[in-house]
Order: sequence, then structure tokens, then C-alpha cells
Amino acid sequence: MKLFPNIKNYLYDNEYFIDITNNYTHIYNYQSLESLSETFISLKFANFIMHIEGENLKVTKVLSNEMQIIGTIVKVCFINA
Repeated sequence: MKLFPNIKNYLYDNEYFIDITNNYTHIYNYQSLESLSETFISLKFANFIMHIEGENLKVTKVLSNEMQIIGTIVKVCFINA
């Protein structure tokens, strides 16, 4: 049965999905990880680059095009690519 892929496609935009909560940040469909440190993460998407600045940033989950980050986020910037 193909129910799960259909639900996932409905919930997640095929271009990208970014969910920032108090406990974690979930990012779906990024192209590449450009930079990673405890205070700065840079991710490249198809049409923009996302910069995340914060404290104690850690990647807790990585799949082929999915990532989960924990830590204190101070600033998020989107730059046209």
C-alpha cells in the first residue's frame, strides 16, 4: 500500500519544508550542507541559501535530504542563490 508516501507528499512541500520549534528544527529537501559548527550552519536549497546562527547547534538526524537540528537558534537568514 502506498499510503505513507502519499501522506508524506501531502504534508511536505516538494520544494522544501522548514519547521522551527522550541525543541528542534526540521529541514526537508535541502541540496547540500555548506557549513557546520556549534554556532553556524549553512544549507543550500534549489533557490536560496539558509544561514542558521545560534548556540550549541547540533545535527541529530540526517537522511538523504532531511535534517534535524537542536540548539538555541538566535538568527535565521535566507540569501538568494
